[in-house]
Amino acid sequence: MNDTNNKLTFALIGCGNIAKNHLACIQGLNNAELAGVCDIDLESLKAFSKDNDIPGFSSIDMLLAEVNPDVIVVLTPSGSHASIVKNLAKHKKHIIVEKPISLTLSDAYEMQKECDRHGSTLSVVKQNRFNAPIRLARKLHDAGGLGSLFLGTVRVRWSRDQDYYDSAAWRGTWENDGGVICNQAIHHIDMLQWFLGDVVSVFSSNINAMLDIEAEDTSASVIKFSSGALGIIEASTAIRPKDLEGSISLLGNKGSIEVGGFAMNEITKLELEDESQIDQSDKMLSNPSDFAYAHIEFYKDYISKILAEKKPTIDAEEAIKSLRIVHAIYKSHNENREVFLAEENLQTKLGLKN
Repeated sequence: MNDTNNKLTFALIGCGNIAKNHLACIQGLNNAELAGVCDIDLESLKAFSKDNDIPGFSSIDMLLAEVNPDVIVVLTPSGSHASIVKNLAKHKKHIIVEKPISLTLSDAYEMQKECDRHGSTLSVVKQNRFNAPIRLARKLHDAGGLGSLFLGTVRVRWSRDQDYYDSAAWRGTWENDGGVICNQAIHHIDMLQWFLGDVVSVFSSNINAMLDIEAEDTSASVIKFSSGALGIIEASTAIRPKDLEGSISLLGNKGSIEVGGFAMNEITKLELEDESQIDQSDKMLSNPSDFAYAHIEFYKDYISKILAEKKPTIDAEEAIKSLRIVHAIYKSHNENREVFLAEENLQTKLGLKN
């Protein structure tokens, strides 16, 4: 760790689009420093390194030998997460992985096992938990302001055209990506289980409404929770002509809240039986719709935990919960039946070689 003991050095693995967000976050924090970047795509690596004046490395071994960062952030395609993380675990590094933790369940459990065995910490980016309106919703929920939740609904109504999927060979494939459920809606699935608790079962149906990809572009699911509550997932990247919303609504016997906007970033409805728990300004609470705001808040929380030698807020166990739901959704569609999370084998073709 940095010799001042109040700063962490970071390195990025992967120079794709999302790397720009992580770069901005790390460089914008006083207790973080970006020491290097790594990518096997030499052209992308050279451009990213030059544009941002950061040392670039074509292999993880070179990166570790030259800059030896405290934290390594894995930003590669989802299908490659497992092999990279298991390699890094041996070096006893703190590791952050962009969602999803992995594509196969066996890989996710193996990543968790290897990190625990070697004393590495593993965290997965679920930045929406750190949006200001979501934090307010969680505060109200924990204080009992919403009462007992009986229905939660998430909506992912985003526009991704064919060019988006054609921009990289791995996009929309079963082996390296999945469809809207695994790539986009996994954030919203995380929200549902975080608020409503353990999932008992799912019943789902998926289609390809408009896009020429292996996996689905549109999905609808009903979820049953152990509390007796229900959940609804509506997700599509086939929205035209532009994005509509990324939202969650929570209904309880003492109040209701809806957090909408593009990325669950603004209160659109808030009604409580006991309104003394909020200020009227809370009903208009929002933060910027770009992902940078929530990513920065994620990093602030993460750095504070690591410097205090505490486990990350969103660890492997938390990330595996949403991945299990993703597989249950795919299994339900494939077998046209209600799938129970307690079933022994939830693994689908997601993450498997054809």
